[in-house]
Amino acid sequence: MTAKEILVWLRENKSINYKLVYAYYKTIGIFRIVYFIKNRTSIKLYKYIWNKKDPRAVVKNLIGNKLRILVNKLTLGKISYFPIMGMKQFGETIIAESEISDSIIKEGKEIINGSVKLENGKRILLSDLNKCSSVNKNETLAFSTFSSFSRILINAWLITKDKKYIVVLGNIINEWADHSYIGEFLKWQPTMTSVRLENLLYVFNAITKHKEELKDELIYKSITNILVNHVTYVENNLEIDHANNHLVFNLISILLFYLSLDQNTTITKYSEKYWKILIKELNLQILADGGWAELSPYYHMIMNYWLISLYVLAKEQHSNKSELLLPYVNKMNLWFINIIRPDNEIPLLNDSYAISQFCTPNDLLLLIGLVFNNNEALLLAKNTITEKVSQFVISDSVLKSKTSSDKRIFYGDSILLRDSGRCCLKYLNKRYQVYTIIDCGPVGYSKNPAHGHADALSFELMVNKKAIFIDSGVSGYDSSDFRNYFRGTLAHNTVVVDDKDQSILYKATKFKNFANVQIHEYYSDKDKDYIIASHDGYKNLEDPVIHERTYYVDKLKNEITITDIILAKSKHDIKIVFHLAPLCQVKKIENGVLLITNADVSIELHYNKNFELNIYRGNKKPLIGWYASKEAELIPISTLVFSTTSYGKIQKTISIKII
Repeated sequence: MTAKEILVWLRENKSINYKLVYAYYKTIGIFRIVYFIKNRTSIKLYKYIWNKKDPRAVVKNLIGNKLRILVNKLTLGKISYFPIMGMKQFGETIIAESEISDSIIKEGKEIINGSVKLENGKRILLSDLNKCSSVNKNETLAFSTFSSFSRILINAWLITKDKKYIVVLGNIINEWADHSYIGEFLKWQPTMTSVRLENLLYVFNAITKHKEELKDELIYKSITNILVNHVTYVENNLEIDHANNHLVFNLISILLFYLSLDQNTTITKYSEKYWKILIKELNLQILADGGWAELSPYYHMIMNYWLISLYVLAKEQHSNKSELLLPYVNKMNLWFINIIRPDNEIPLLNDSYAISQFCTPNDLLLLIGLVFNNNEALLLAKNTITEKVSQFVISDSVLKSKTSSDKRIFYGDSILLRDSGRCCLKYLNKRYQVYTIIDCGPVGYSKNPAHGHADALSFELMVNKKAIFIDSGVSGYDSSDFRNYFRGTLAHNTVVVDDKDQSILYKATKFKNFANVQIHEYYSDKDKDYIIASHDGYKNLEDPVIHERTYYVDKLKNEITITDIILAKSKHDIKIVFHLAPLCQVKKIENGVLLITNADVSIELHYNKNFELNIYRGNKKPLIGWYASKEAELIPISTLVFSTTSYGKIQKTISIKII
């Protein structure tokens, strides 16, 4: 591709200041070398999106970040790598429930009064939102919430038609337009920028649809500039080296942008490279059983939601890409339905929060039910429609007809999701609805287990929608002692050998050694379920140890038996750990028997009298007895630790009777 050929193309695209870009291209040889050295992902990125037939790819990727900043500053409102020909509104924003409206208006008023709530529940001043110093470095999601606030304000205006929401919305958007240059004081990181881009497209679509009514060209132009800056940044900073959800976030946000444009041959052709990378990543990151490769129900839920968003927009734009996405989305939908808890919450395996800024578990169930006519999902879901759901629904009548169906109890069958290593043992009788999920899979995504925990053969137990034994969750992604605790073996309902972790932790998101899990046997019928599995996480001890565990569920007697076998040759300290849900109470009724209650649910836990039993609650030395269902949360819980010493092979059994 010669400079002359690029100049010809640039002249045909009036939205680009071609003389300025051409001048940069003449001296680009030096900057290209600097850019490659500075950005370790550049060479990989270059291989992905180099296309000799498309001058835009050449220009965009030969100009480094520093040059692009200068171009943006010098040509504000003139330079754009994309001819924006008008956005398409996808779906209808229908907010049918009064409680949704009340919630949105309440939060809208808080924003108008100058106070905004971050995802972790903290409030800061709106004027401090864009200042890095006002937000702790671990609260990076705060920088994606700008777009969430804009979304709240546009919805508050749609409900009330009160102009004051638009005034504040305009101030926020215009301020960000003034400071949204790459490299300035805003927090620019590709994943968070992708999140902002998704939210901003929602806001922009609403503004476009009501453009005549709003009569505010400044907002329209400002948000256009922000969108271009965001998509340009994401395209030039694809997180190829992460090999996890980050890259997929980047790709989906870019494709949502292109699908929002008026479709033509140029747009379709230019977006094709991103579709190819996305499909390649989906083949790598969606397992055969439908699970997301990071093995976190939380990240599965988020990626499932984002893929549905992309599928819906592709379908409404009459793009054949919707059919390309459908098999992947269907697999993820089924996996989510299979593992969801009876209380419509997700199990907190690996790095998982109970809810996300994108959707709740119930939102996703409703979306799966409404968008894909999935009756199982609708029967599991509650009749609570949120803004996250309503944006995908074509009309209010469709919404009501779909969710007013007979809410008979649907529970599903026990299932082993072998590829993701998730075993759900479920049964329902006249007295009890019992749910157990067992982690019998790898620590996480094999290429980058950043969100994995050392939790092989751990489990959660729920009876009649009341949690009994829980995963401890995760409180954040920093390098603190709590981060290490929540990722470690002691924070999970499994066996700890010699006070070591099964998988050796390294930094905040890495492991040096993984536990390998092997499933030996699985069986399920109307009377009983059982699974036998083992792991070799302690193979690196001086005397290697294999831990084998059997879960046996007797559906007729309402009993669960957990049998642990330790295969070793020498002496080892053994701890069997059980973490109780926050509302659980525990009482020793006799030697070898504990009574555990949560509201109207009670169980008896029978254990070997030779065990030494310690009960911890919110301890800091040693760090144990904590629960976190969201970022920066720390809730004291009761943790049972049964200790013994093994000499060679031992077998220990603990039984749980539902009473």
